[in-house]
Amino acid sequence: MTPGTKDFETSCEELRKGIGDLEEFANLIDSFPAWWNRMKIDASSQEYRTQAIQINYDSLQEKTVIHKWRQLVGQYADYTDQV
Repeated sequence: MTPGTKDFETSCEELRKGIGDLEEFANLIDSFPAWWNRMKIDASSQEYRTQAIQINYDSLQEKTVIHKWRQLVGQYADYTDQV
């Protein structure tokens, strides 16, 4: 073997190793958008559930306030009748 041939073979071997590295890098790059899509789905799902809980809580709170107000109106009417 001549010195130039060994350099060529070494260079070819390094390129072959580089192909595997590039394929692995391409797989990682491909998974990145999928990860962001999954995060978007998870976040929007969480946001939707939170809004639903808030709406239900607000409606329950409103019913409680109305009920309490009616009690107070009745108590005030009783108070004014006694006075």
